[in-house]
Amino acid sequence: MDVMMHCRIKGMITVVVVALAGTLLAGNVLAQTGTVEQNVKILVAKANQCLRHESRKHLAVDYINRAVKLQPRNLQLYYKRAFIYGRLKYYTEAIKNLDFIVRSDPRALRFPSALKYRAECYAAIGVYGKAVTDYRTLLKHSSESGKVWFYYAELLWFLGDRQQALKAIDKGLKVKTHWRSKLIALRKNVIAGQRVQLHTPFSN
Repeated sequence: MDVMMHCRIKGMITVVVVALAGTLLAGNVLAQTGTVEQNVKILVAKANQCLRHESRKHLAVDYINRAVKLQPRNLQLYYKRAFIYGRLKYYTEAIKNLDFIVRSDPRALRFPSALKYRAECYAAIGVYGKAVTDYRTLLKHSSESGKVWFYYAELLWFLGDRQQALKAIDKGLKVKTHWRSKLIALRKNVIAGQRVQLHTPFSN
């Protein structure tokens, strides 16, 4: 290789390295000059993108954790983190975040589904008593939700409580709900003695 060719290749490599360095520097500048709100939105967006790809799901936790560090009082971020942990089947971690939300929003005005998700997570890890308690508490405020009545009845029947499961189904059928057909199907299973599997947390 002659000297001129060597110089050309060396020059091309230098250009590429400088370009990459400039890109990285631009990213750092963006992170430093952007507002906290802007950076949080970026991190949440990246977390959502990761959740859509099986091989990158675990990266969503890192992004949402960074967002929480930027806005530790933003309950929406804890709710999102609970959802991410739930999708990864890290139910104990999801419960920790949902605990914080339930304590911070005791009347369930901002996050009405937090108790439902926590009940699902408790059931998934075998803490059935707390799951039942959460569903009962939720139904005091959401007695018109056919979905909650269905999930509550499903858990009761899973635990073998036929009488209470049928009562829950009957109450669910009294409300106007598009879950009516599912409640009827569950009642048939209970009457026939057919066991059921609990639904996956955060699936609906």
